[in-house]
Amino acid sequence: MIKFEKNKSKRIYLPNLNNSDTIAFAFIAAEKGLTPDMLIESFVHDIVSLFYSKNTNNHLDEWFKNSWFSQDDDGYFTFLQYIIRNKKYKYVISALRKIDVNHSNVAIKKLEKLFNNYCAYNPAHGNFKQELNEIKKFDKRISKSLKGRYCQWS
Repeated sequence: MIKFEKNKSKRIYLPNLNNSDTIAFAFIAAEKGLTPDMLIESFVHDIVSLFYSKNTNNHLDEWFKNSWFSQDDDGYFTFLQYIIRNKKYKYVISALRKIDVNHSNVAIKKLEKLFNNYCAYNPAHGNFKQELNEIKKFDKRISKSLKGRYCQWS
């Protein structure tokens, strides 16, 4: 579906993706430190550029390696990226919900341990609380896109 705004030079493309693809795409974007909109815009630009070039054998990983956002500017990854890459997202969200419901000290200690493991290899982009707030914001956006539908987190 294509929508045209008043400014005819600007177009909005709304891909028709199923829930699994929508969520997977959001995780791919987040793992690279991007919003889904940023990923789509850059990806489309590069696809169009590749279409007009003779070198069309690039893969997505090569595309990310050569893009300006292959890693954060400081060369390290956010805590959100870390938990997604290490398949700890569902675990962290579950712990965050326990903390929100009953202020579980056990859940806080487990998340602090995971955060300290992350910090051993990556300088944190924010403090523990800020990083958890970023994860909560991301989860809220994902949950909103699901509109109450069930999802099996990776």
